[in-house]
Amino acid sequence: MGFVVNRIGLTVLFEPQGGEPDLDIVFVHGLFGHPQNTWTCSTSRHGDQIKPLTSADGEAVEQTPKERSTLGRKAPKDVYWPRDLLPTIMPQSRIFTWGYDVSIDHIFSSASHASVFQHAETLLFDLATLRRTPTEKTRPIIFVAHSLGGIVVKDALCLSKNERNFNGDILPATTGVCFRGTPHRGSKAASIRKVAFEISKVFLRDPNLKVLCVLEINSEILERVTRSFCQILRDGNLSVHSFSEELSTSGIKVVDTFSSYISDANETRGVIHANHRDVARFASADDPGFKRVGNVLLRWESDIPLKKAVCLTQLDNREARYRIRDVKQTFEDTYSWLFKDKVGFEDWLRGKIESGIYWIRGKPGSGKSTAMKFALQHKLTRCLLEEYNNISP
Repeated sequence: MGFVVNRIGLTVLFEPQGGEPDLDIVFVHGLFGHPQNTWTCSTSRHGDQIKPLTSADGEAVEQTPKERSTLGRKAPKDVYWPRDLLPTIMPQSRIFTWGYDVSIDHIFSSASHASVFQHAETLLFDLATLRRTPTEKTRPIIFVAHSLGGIVVKDALCLSKNERNFNGDILPATTGVCFRGTPHRGSKAASIRKVAFEISKVFLRDPNLKVLCVLEINSEILERVTRSFCQILRDGNLSVHSFSEELSTSGIKVVDTFSSYISDANETRGVIHANHRDVARFASADDPGFKRVGNVLLRWESDIPLKKAVCLTQLDNREARYRIRDVKQTFEDTYSWLFKDKVGFEDWLRGKIESGIYWIRGKPGSGKSTAMKFALQHKLTRCLLEEYNNISP
């Protein structure tokens, strides 16, 4: 079977063999983008345009043996770097690309009417429902986003912060976001694109002006997302790196330097010598842009064990030890359900669940601290931990 990238939703591009991945990396394309073409560098005689692996209605299609053979001969020229290059430096990472419809080039189908918020909600849902096991739920995530994709990622993380269901697992697991040409503060080129968009309505049905308006300078949606995202950055648990484009497109810098940076103290910055489209494409592992992006991702990967250690250290502090004295004792057997099979606490104590942290989540005043004190002081907790310690290698 040929290699297929789904036009909509998540596609696994690489998965480590013989063991659990250490990290999930998710690529999110931007306006008029494609989950494969956006990240593919081509130097073929037809320029850098690559035929999408989709039908007219946006569904994934399989290549014929002849097409695969031709693609094989072109491999040195057509480089899909998330699949072809990134695994060579991050072999223990599971790599995804995610697609969504913000283009207007589907001549025979209506463009999606989804807003940025709805795209963000869908990204969150797709990723959260894929990461189902306890190990997957806590596995670190890195997002790599191009153009409008960066706004979608930021909004998804803001949504995750306020969710009380499985969608809320994504933000705590996210360790970094790498932005490429993302208009954090809007883009001067957006008004020009809007004019072109209006002209295209003559040929296409019902294009999505709602999404394009997000790129306007001083957009209320853009300000809301950026403001909420900066609050997340102030917590200090998330790393971000923003790359700006150094070259113009048809005489216009689509996202200028000012717009491409969040200007937050926790943000690191860089420049890639390319235009807005090519800032997301690399021809080889020797490409200076790939080295810069790769070094950022490798640094975040190496920081993950340190972040976990800091998290555990913060959990053990004098204030927490004093506070447990103020937590009321429970009535006998009130929280005995903690040791029932359905909540997995006993399996976690026995080491049957790989995650090193057992999360107790709930609304304020619902009894989380009381439940934790019950578990901490219960004799069965100590017995199971000692049992696990005796059988561990």
